[in-house]
Amino acid sequence: MSVIVVTTCSDTKRFPVAPELRARELRAGNLGELLEQWRSRREKAQPIAEARRVYGGRSFQEADKASQAGHADFYIISAGYGLVSASDQIASYSATLVPASEDFVGRSISSGFSHEDWWSGIQSTESPTPLADLVRATPAALILIGLSSRYLPMVRSDLNSLPERDLARVRIVGLGLAKLADDRLRSLILPYDGRLDGPDSPIRGTRSDFASRALRHFVDSGLAKRGSIREHSNAVLAALSSWRDPVVHVRQTKTDDEIMRVIEKNWNRIEGKSGRGLRYLRDVENIACEQGRFAGLFRRVARVCPNEKS
Repeated sequence: MSVIVVTTCSDTKRFPVAPELRARELRAGNLGELLEQWRSRREKAQPIAEARRVYGGRSFQEADKASQAGHADFYIISAGYGLVSASDQIASYSATLVPASEDFVGRSISSGFSHEDWWSGIQSTESPTPLADLVRATPAALILIGLSSRYLPMVRSDLNSLPERDLARVRIVGLGLAKLADDRLRSLILPYDGRLDGPDSPIRGTRSDFASRALRHFVDSGLAKRGSIREHSNAVLAALSSWRDPVVHVRQTKTDDEIMRVIEKNWNRIEGKSGRGLRYLRDVENIACEQGRFAGLFRRVARVCPNEKS
């Protein structure tokens, strides 16, 4: 059985983002008005590279490695483009589902933000259910989808439009997804858990790249060669059975202002790099901060500190 790997887009881009392709620049309005604005800006933008080259960050890289290891077609669930192939030519943009970000796509929507409505309206094709279309068009493929808790609500209806015979070929990985999924999708979630970050795991990382690392482990370990969801789930449980849980570090909680002062004070130490700054905050200062929140605070500090680097 062939394999298709699907991951989510990343905030990190390898090319500069034009101001008009930052979601913060959209004029306030209802969902339809913002979708029309964004699609118009996107269509006028000059594509800069294949999607595989536009996105950066470890999470995206791990999913890309999974696709290469599995000789798989590779697709990205993008908050700015909809579903795109890794080979599609796209522009560099900044649009995210993280509410703390200045480029949160729902920030300027006046009448309430719907993840599913944004997804169905943001596509670069006419179909509002591109994931379902992809599954139906590849009847001999196993579809591996890595999702975060922010992205599952966006594609939930899309996947649920599939009949049982097609949905049975979908596998989902990610943290905290069970509580967001209905019974149909919950049954497709592979049982990866915190042991992926324990001392015995060969592929430890952060919560933000958990889903992509699980995808890579599933492909690299040859588990995708098995058949049913039960066989896949049992294979994952067997692989994790001898792994220990991670050591839990209890970190301090701080206000936004306090965290920003720590970033500014240690700007030279972290060399103006957001990734190094987050690690310093957590590992050296022992301060708790979710990655999306940190990214927003880092950008605010970078405006008054020289030489921002991603």
